Amino acid sequence: MDLSFHADICIASPRQFVSSNGFKTSEQSKPTPKIGARKAARPLPCGRRPLMIFKTRSSVLLTLGLALAIALDTSVQLILKITASHIPAESSQWETLEATLNQPLFFAAALLMVLQLFNWLWVLDRADLSYAQPVSSLSYVSVYVLSGLYLDETIDAIQMAGIAIIVAGVWCISRTGPMQSNAGAVPK
Repeated sequence: MDLSFHADICIASPRQFVSSNGFKTSEQSKPTPKIGARKAARPLPCGRRPLMIFKTRSSVLLTLGLALAIALDTSVQLILKITASHIPAESSQWETLEATLNQPLFFAAALLMVLQLFNWLWVLDRADLSYAQPVSSLSYVSVYVLSGLYLDETIDAIQMAGIAIIVAGVWCISRTGPMQSNAGAVPK
């Protein structure tokens, strides 16, 4: 399955090929096919190079797992905010507990937290924590946007600057690979 696309910029250069492992070669030095290789080298018109979106099926699954982590965290935060808004402001601790336990959304949030835990463990099995945690911080962005849209919370310029910094940081982190070390190693 080829999940790459090609840049639309033509560069005047010798005809280039991309082998099945992603390395480009010139027409004069075609790569020798490996035994058991999935696909032979294919020519790219005008010397265009492929831009890889997802290199493997596991990176697609990891991306979906991280997107699910962001969606679950965002849902939990918004549901807890809605639940808290239905609790009387001036009440004792017992009344607060009773009002919370009478909210069906509270139990929905608890269920989503359990799903979030299992999804997060699955993601951490496939990526370094130093990669996954910063990427999952995009939930700060989604909570901010959705709380402004649906909960009528104020949106300030300084908060938008903070969101831009978070997005820039996640972009920098995403330029690294998800597995830089042996993620299964246990610290001593």
